[in-house]
Amino acid sequence: MRPTPKATEIFPGLNDITDAFEALPTDVIRYFTLLKEIDAKCVNVIPVLNHEIKKFIEMKNIPEHKEARTRKIHQICGLIRDVLPCLEEKMHVATIAADKTVTYIDRINDDFDLIFRNEVPEHIKFGSVNHPAIINESKLPDNKSAQSQRSESRREALAAKKAANDTDNDDSSTNSRAKSRREKEATPVATTTSTTATKKRKTTSTTANTGNSANISTTSNTAINTTGSKNDEVPSRPSTPSTNKRHEPLYCYCNQVSYGEMVGCDGDDCKREWFHLPCTGLATLPKGKWYCDDCSAKLKRAKKI
Repeated sequence: MRPTPKATEIFPGLNDITDAFEALPTDVIRYFTLLKEIDAKCVNVIPVLNHEIKKFIEMKNIPEHKEARTRKIHQICGLIRDVLPCLEEKMHVATIAADKTVTYIDRINDDFDLIFRNEVPEHIKFGSVNHPAIINESKLPDNKSAQSQRSESRREALAAKKAANDTDNDDSSTNSRAKSRREKEATPVATTTSTTATKKRKTTSTTANTGNSANISTTSNTAINTTGSKNDEVPSRPSTPSTNKRHEPLYCYCNQVSYGEMVGCDGDDCKREWFHLPCTGLATLPKGKWYCDDCSAKLKRAKKI
């Protein structure tokens, strides 16, 4: 039976940095205690030395106290000789404490580098590599769940419905212009308008049945012949979203291609149309109608008006 490795063998860097954190305050406190003991040796000498120095300064300009000043200088020198060993010892202990602290800091930094390189798992350092936000466009999953397939079908149906609505609006505007010109010039154009509208509806139906929301576009060119030489063209209105360099349609707030589960906006003139479920903040697909932030704001403004 193979022996189970100890925790210290599996994570040597983590074990060593833990020992360093535990030993650092213990060693530093020991040196601080020595400094206090050294201060206790000269705690009575320092006040006396300061007092004698002040008295010597006061009697400096008095000529009669020349001998007293000499004695005072010898007294001050004796006190300094008594204090000097304590001060030297304090400097020595403080230097050792500083060097010890630097050694511990270097040890902790080395252990941290070792832990980060060898002992921290990749998914903790860099996060999950399977998160949808960092998946490259060329590596998007081909296999889609049944719910995501239903979501795509709903998106295609909504795009086809919008295309049909745009065509009907173009038909009504064309018929209005034809009627106005008929009243002005008294020229029968009903047959031409009806034939053109029928062709447009047929074209829209054929386009909608292709099931590709990225290529849905509505083009309505209505030709009205009043005197046999005049034609009117209605400009086309694209209903497809923007595309990337690969000519793939972009959706959602993040302006990315479709992947995973997506929810469609029920707004009539929604620019993005479809949104990734994680980007909307929803946990599951909504059962009823759902509107994006832009369409919700439009509806609120319309209600206020």
